[in-house]
Parts: sequence; C-alpha cells; structure tokens
Amino acid sequence: MATDESKEAALTELLKLSQAGKAIGPDRKILYSMFSVLSTSAHVSSVMIKSVPALLAKEANEAALPTLASSLTPHLVFHLRENLPVPDQVLKLIVAEMQNSKPVIRRAFVSLVGETFWTLGNLTTTSAALVARTVFTAFESSLKSVATNPLNASAGPLEGYVAAAVLLGPFSRSGVFGSSPVLLFLLVLISLILCHFR
Repeated sequence: MATDESKEAALTELLKLSQAGKAIGPDRKILYSMFSVLSTSAHVSSVMIKSVPALLAKEANEAALPTLASSLTPHLVFHLRENLPVPDQVLKLIVAEMQNSKPVIRRAFVSLVGETFWTLGNLTTTSAALVARTVFTAFESSLKSVATNPLNASAGPLEGYVAAAVLLGPFSRSGVFGSSPVLLFLLVLISLILCHFR
C-alpha cells in the first residue's frame, strides 16, 4: 500500500505534467485518469482541492474534463466529511465556474459539485454546510436557466437535473436551509419542470 509520502510525490509529478501542458489529445485524458488512483488523505486531498479546480477551469480538452473532474470528487467528499475547510479562493472559483459562459466548463463544475453532494448524502459538518450555502446560488441559476428553455439550454438539461437532484436530495434533507422561500420556490419550479416532461 502506498504511503502518504509516495502519494504526495506522485501528485506533485502529475501536477507538474498537467500544468506544463506536455500531454495533448488523448494523452491528457490518460494523465488525468492517474489522479483518480490517488486515495484520499488529509494532505493529498488538500493539495488536490487547492490545485485541480484551477486546472479544470483552464482545460481546453473537452474529452479530458469529466475525467479530471471525477478524480477530484472523492477528495472533496473526504474534505467535507472530515470537516476540513475549503479555501475561500477555491470556493469562489468553483461558484464562478459553475456559471461559466462556456457550457463544457460549466457542466464539468456543476457535475463535480453535484456528484460531491450526492455522494456525501448529507450536510452534517460545518464545512459541508458552508460549501452548500456558497454553491446554492449557482445551482439556483442552473435550474432557472434550464427551466426557462429546457430543450435548448446551451449545455443541455444536465445542469438542471443535477441541480434538482441536489436541491431535492441532500440540501432539502439536511434542514440547513430551513424553510427558505428560495428553496421552496425552487422545489415548486422543479415540480413544474417535471410535469412539463411527462
């Protein structure tokens, strides 16, 4: 089994290769799949959370984006489950990219955050509740965007489905948002959208 020191060394080398832009085309996806081999730990997950979102936001290879985003999910889940703080600049970046004008980047970040909360399942830690409150407006925006034009949304309806799943699942079950009028409005909006597709 790999020690934390060997995982840190591997992560450092993978980050250097990724940031240098040496791998192109399909090699980029292979490089990013190597990140998913790194198991979670306080230090490795912390470095992943500080480094990978910026890398994800700048990635131009559409095929490699989901691979990179999914490699970050277990580390973000670990961070939130262990009640470790997510740095403010990372949270700001995540929220900004969840509303990016490029559909492929926006979809990657919405999927990353959605998968994180779906896997986490609850908001029992202070860190999870803080991140949920921070990304709530981005999910709200995604849902409204898809609700106004479900068939012609620029990134497709995926963002709306992810937002609906997270809002109806972990967010509503947690009680963190109480009986927020915005959450109630979104729940009504979701039910209207679902009726539209029946």
